[in-house]
Amino acid sequence: MHNLGFSSAFDGGNGRLVRYDATSHTVDIEISPDPGGETQPFLQWFYFRLWGAPGTVLTLRLINAGQAAYPKGWIDYPVRLRHGQQDWRCQPTRYEDGVLSWTGTLTGGWLECAYFVPYPQPRLDNLLAWASRQGAERLHLATTAQGRPLEGLRAGKAGAPPLWIIARQHPGETMASWAAEGFLRALFDPSRDSSRRLLAEAELFVVPNMNPDGAVSGFLRTNSSGTNLNRAWQNPDPLAAPEVAGVWQAMRKSGVARFLDLHGDEALPYVFTAGCEGVPGFGEGPEGQAWAQRQQAFRDALETINPAYQQRFGYPVAPRGRGNLTMATAAVAHRFHCPAFTLEMPFKDDQNAPDPDVGWSPQRSQGLGADLVSALYATLYA
Repeated sequence: MHNLGFSSAFDGGNGRLVRYDATSHTVDIEISPDPGGETQPFLQWFYFRLWGAPGTVLTLRLINAGQAAYPKGWIDYPVRLRHGQQDWRCQPTRYEDGVLSWTGTLTGGWLECAYFVPYPQPRLDNLLAWASRQGAERLHLATTAQGRPLEGLRAGKAGAPPLWIIARQHPGETMASWAAEGFLRALFDPSRDSSRRLLAEAELFVVPNMNPDGAVSGFLRTNSSGTNLNRAWQNPDPLAAPEVAGVWQAMRKSGVARFLDLHGDEALPYVFTAGCEGVPGFGEGPEGQAWAQRQQAFRDALETINPAYQQRFGYPVAPRGRGNLTMATAAVAHRFHCPAFTLEMPFKDDQNAPDPDVGWSPQRSQGLGADLVSALYATLYA
């Protein structure tokens, strides 16, 4: 095979073909960085397609993987591959000298490679339309810098305790949108008693994709203005972060009794939460202690309902009074004095229950999202 086709010019695509050696069938690819960044450019998400002679075995190399935002995320990381319309599967990788490599076969002449299973915009459009047919109100919360609508859903009992779930502030963390879909599918399942009761006793707001510009563009962490949305919550700038400004305005109008921010973590192979321990007032005095007890009640309930979630491994706890109020969880908890969580899912396999074929998958993300319904109802009055 002397000719190899390559493309990342599609929804969520990222990757640039640098060279192809037709003798060794080695393909060198670079990940394109997000606009903006903090201490260094953000790059880690990739998604591209290749085509050529059926049955050709390729060696694929991400030659700038060492410049990634989280290089430790490549250790024990499995790439997701798909051939044609088959399901996505895991393939082991090797990370050495700043290069991530793996092998892939052009089964049927095609191969897709991604950092995690993509969640395309048409699927989100279909989900929002489906939820509106179930009785949810479709909300326009903001318009992005590139003119896309930031959409969410409202359901349940108006004036009841308001529960907010947002997902995918970082567009490369597609498992967050998969989990949000699982939550919505379960919420409108009439056979689930916890779902019917939650809808009857709470008001729910769900934003399945906080960063539509970044998602379509194949970015890891920023929007099209180069803003990391999860560092824009203290004083949201409607120009740099219209997504956050719009959601923040809606939250101030509705109030917040519980908050979940769905994410993916590159390095830790576990499902876990970061709470609001560092927020001023948390755990202090009778009110702060009751606040901490409500937070712990949710964690305990979720761990009982879905054992993929665990409390042993996670991020270091912020010292009391020193939470980062630019982040959604801390900002919402500080403003509304409510239990608030960043829920992280792995790009790697879940080490508590590994599955070498699919790893942490869309289906497992959806299952976790569905179980959030039961955990929220179980602790609604905690």
